[in-house]
Amino acid sequence: MSVAVRPGWGGFQLKFNRRFATAALALALVLPVWATSAALAQDEAQQAEGEAEEEKGPGFWGNKFALYVEVLAGESASEDIEPDIVVSETLVTRNTYSIDTADHGRVVFGWKLPEEKGGFRVSFTGHKETDFIFDSRGTRFDVANPLGGVTQGNERVEWWNVHIQNGQLVSTATVPTWNPLTDDADGGGDADIEEITFAPSTLGVSRSAATSLQNQVQTLDLVYHRNWGGRLVDAQWEGGLRYFAYEGNLPIGSWLRTGFNTSPSEGFTDGVGLNLINFNQEATGIGPTGSAEIRVNLLRGKLVLYGKGRFAFIIQDMETDSGDFFTLVRDQANNSVFPVATRLRRELSKDVWHSGAEFGARGKLSNGLTIHAGYFVHVYHDAILLPTELAIPTTLNEAGQPAEALYKTRDWRMDGWRAGVSYQF
Repeated sequence: MSVAVRPGWGGFQLKFNRRFATAALALALVLPVWATSAALAQDEAQQAEGEAEEEKGPGFWGNKFALYVEVLAGESASEDIEPDIVVSETLVTRNTYSIDTADHGRVVFGWKLPEEKGGFRVSFTGHKETDFIFDSRGTRFDVANPLGGVTQGNERVEWWNVHIQNGQLVSTATVPTWNPLTDDADGGGDADIEEITFAPSTLGVSRSAATSLQNQVQTLDLVYHRNWGGRLVDAQWEGGLRYFAYEGNLPIGSWLRTGFNTSPSEGFTDGVGLNLINFNQEATGIGPTGSAEIRVNLLRGKLVLYGKGRFAFIIQDMETDSGDFFTLVRDQANNSVFPVATRLRRELSKDVWHSGAEFGARGKLSNGLTIHAGYFVHVYHDAILLPTELAIPTTLNEAGQPAEALYKTRDWRMDGWRAGVSYQF
């Protein structure tokens, strides 16, 4: 390139333009390289950050909605409770009470942790009585003697029977009779049981009664659970805390009179002349709980057969209260009988055990949805507090003395079935 350059501003100007062009060309060549390098460095930083996050994994609670919900319902019943009441060696009442049917339910909410770390669950389990069966048999050593008074036999015989079921109370009185002149077949002078005749009495009655005494047993468990094992057979263990509550009513029959003027069948809680003694029950407690479950997975895990055992150790407070009831005392001066109000109440703190077992099957219908069906046994040891021996005033002079009793705890043993569904989100 040939250019005539004159000294002065024009020459300087041309020289400046060449330098500017050279710098612009260099910048045009360097800038794309720099931009590309910066972009690559940014991509590498983002990739490294992603790998670090991937290595770190999800948080403790996970990065997705992992709620577990389970709802089961069924029916249960209790084994017999037998609170026999001894007033004296002669007067003993055999009582039997059982929950015939109870509504049963179980509701569970939980959260599944990521990476097979188990999960947490809160479960509520309850039994609510809907119908009961009660029997009370008033027995004595004494038998009626047609020649006058009573004769003591060599074993206790039944004078009263009170039965409650399906909202109906039926009380039946009999008069065990033994005539030493005509009934002493072996000549031994004793009223043997095979020599006694039982004549019906006019004291029996039938009336309506409550269909439920509102007995309710409830537990609330907060547990952590985790699985272990293989594909065909695996297991799950749980550990946590249980809250226990029981409330309701339990009746007992008893002899409330020890001295008799006319018929020895008088003075028994037949449910009409003398009401049954109703003991209001309350028990609450808290303590650790745990369980272990063994599972057999069939059909690629679509069908699961399981067996489960559970225990709990509960520090429990309990109370029983009869409310006011009446005993009968005799005025020895004129042989008249007077009712005397009294009351029995007892509180007790006790360490108790709960135990239970369950067997059943689960079927997985779709991803997360499962149906459940099983049979269970729940035992709430020492949940009930009832008297075993009763000391009552017998004469008018003793009327100011309250009745006293010895007490014993008893168990609620419930068994039944339940079925329902669960869903793991």
